[in-house]
Parts: sequence; structure tokens; C-alpha cells
Amino acid sequence: MKQDQSFDGRADKFARNIYDSTKGRIRTTVVWSDIEACLARLGNRPLRILDAGGGFGYFAQKLAAMGHQVELCDLSAEMLALARSQIAEKGLEDRIRLIHCPIQDLKAHVNGTFDLVLCHAVLEWLAEPRQTLLGLFPFVNAGGILSLLFYNRHGLLFQSLVVGNFDYVRQGLNKKRQTAL
Repeated sequence: MKQDQSFDGRADKFARNIYDSTKGRIRTTVVWSDIEACLARLGNRPLRILDAGGGFGYFAQKLAAMGHQVELCDLSAEMLALARSQIAEKGLEDRIRLIHCPIQDLKAHVNGTFDLVLCHAVLEWLAEPRQTLLGLFPFVNAGGILSLLFYNRHGLLFQSLVVGNFDYVRQGLNKKRQTAL
């Protein structure tokens, strides 16, 4: 049976490969642009935000620095330790609450609903992504937004076409070598 994947043992590698690379900086710039559009729709006020599976809280920290109240949940103790260190360094302890639990257990750890719920690059690491996603909807308040990102075949196809990797597309997006991150 497939199990949810934690990033314990890979937190530093994840942070470097996903956020500190050129590809990562492009990704975060694009995602941040979308988050800014969400913030504009929600109005100019302090928001209550849930970052479900947010790792070390890259976006949670940016949102907290803007004055929003954020609850950051992750399965990985190492990711949350990295978050705790960065949050303390930035003086954001009063704006971010860390929750160490699987997303599926959130209702035991949080109360009420949120203006914005982030679930970025999480579903592809879960044993039962559909059920987990359905479990997030009750946390989104009326008029709120769920920001969902996940690795999928359509995104891979689009990215491959944009960078001109036509042979890869012709081969059905099959790689000879598989990588973990």
C-alpha cells in the first residue's frame, strides 16, 4: 500500500533544489504572482491563512511578513525545524503557528475556516490525494480561496514544449532515468 511521503531526511536537499535553483526562483516568482492576485481578490486586510503541507513555509513566511496570520502544517519534522529557524530569524513567531501533523489530521489541530488555503506540491506525495483534497474544502471560508498546485502530466507536457524538448514529447514524456526530486 502506498504511503504519504515525508521530507524527513531530504529537507535541506528539497530547499536547495526546489527554491534555491534558477528553476525554483522562476517557479516561486510565477506562484507568488498568482498568490498576489488571490490577495487582491480577498481585499486589503489581514487574512487568516492555512499552508497545508507547506514544508519550511516559503510562502507562509512571505505572507506573515505582510501582516497575515498563518498556520503552517507539515508532516516533516525536519521541514518544520527549518521553518522554525527561519521564522525566528525574521521575527515572525507571532504570525505563524507551526503544526506537525499529516494534512488529513488538520481538523484535530485547527479551528474554524481560512480566507486562503495553500496546498502546493503536496498531492503528488500522498497515498490518497483525492480524499485529502476533499478534506481541505471545509477549511476554506465562504468567499475564500484554495490555491492548489500539483505536478501533473499536462504541466510536464507544457513545460517540455516551451523549452523545445520535442524528442521527449515524442517519446511520450518517458525518461530513461527517474529522480526523487
